[in-house]
Amino acid sequence: MKKLFVIVLLIVVAFILYNIFVSGVMQQQVHVDAEGVIKGVVRSGHRVGEGAGKAFDSVDFGGRR
Repeated sequence: MKKLFVIVLLIVVAFILYNIFVSGVMQQQVHVDAEGVIKGVVRSGHRVGEGAGKAFDSVDFGGRR
């Protein structure tokens, strides 16, 4: 259980940093990559994917979703 929590935490932290980067620099190109990352996370593990997916859904990608 601890490993799962650490993985989810790392994903959320990485996503927050990534989102700051997206909103700052070359929004459109990175936006597509961010979508791919989300899909990859959801595919790799449903439990992790759902937890991270909820966090991802709560963040708006600069109004382009």
